[in-house]
Amino acid sequence: GILAEESNLGDLAFLTVNSGIYFMTVYGMLIKDHDELLGFFALVLAVIHLCVAYVSFTSTTRDRRLNLFLVGVAVVFLTIAVPLQLSGYWVSLSWLIEAVVLIAIGSYLREQVLQAFGWILYVLGMVSVFEDVARIRYANSFSWNTTEIAHITPFFNSAFIMLVIAIIATYAIGYCYVQMKASTDWKKLFGVMIVVANLLTLIAVTTEISLNYDQRIRELDVQAQKATNMVVNYRGTNVQLQPQNQVMDTREEKRALENQKTTVQSIFWTLYAILLLSLGFMKRIRSLRVGGLILIFLTAFKGFLM
Repeated sequence: GILAEESNLGDLAFLTVNSGIYFMTVYGMLIKDHDELLGFFALVLAVIHLCVAYVSFTSTTRDRRLNLFLVGVAVVFLTIAVPLQLSGYWVSLSWLIEAVVLIAIGSYLREQVLQAFGWILYVLGMVSVFEDVARIRYANSFSWNTTEIAHITPFFNSAFIMLVIAIIATYAIGYCYVQMKASTDWKKLFGVMIVVANLLTLIAVTTEISLNYDQRIRELDVQAQKATNMVVNYRGTNVQLQPQNQVMDTREEKRALENQKTTVQSIFWTLYAILLLSLGFMKRIRSLRVGGLILIFLTAFKGFLM
């Protein structure tokens, strides 16, 4: 039947403690021999709390605090389930997708709590994405003292793909606020997401350009190191080291590649700034116009320093 009175903080605290104790108890039972079921168990708890929230909402709309609290507990268990059941890059991607869904639903229902949960997951997902990208870059790097290179294809690697998905999620959140207009500050939120998405785009493309030229520079160093080792170890005799002219050639080639990298990055920044300014004036989006002007200034300043 319809509840006679709304839930108080004591009731919500009891639900929290009860759910927490139950989860930790079963977690302790499964962790030793059935750790592969931990994520599935957390997911089941999330579904149960969502079902209870639905029953509570259909029974009474008066107890808004309880309805939102049950949804919040479900979101917490769903967030816990992701890293428990999945691994690697799927954790980051799942959190970003969950963030977009929560913000979209929260915007549609005009529920600030759901949007807040979505923003928390968005931040967690972005932090996790950058950790994964750094791990990929580190795993594929090499020591300057070795002669082996782990080559990455620029723009066709998992790190770049993860950044692209983060960009898409950012644009999707901005689109939700434009379509739903769920907040009085929706224009500001949309502007913030546009800025973040463009910063991510700049980071993604600029780092891929750097990756391409840095790998070519490192290949020169490795080749030079191999040539030096061959000269030093030839027939076991300690003859003179790598010829001076070959060292100078390597340095010149490296310097040329560094200049090419800087030039290509500057060209990309300039073209991207022109694109931002054009879209900003066409769509009357102030954040794009300001971003384009700032990027042009940074490009000119970078060129001045070089």
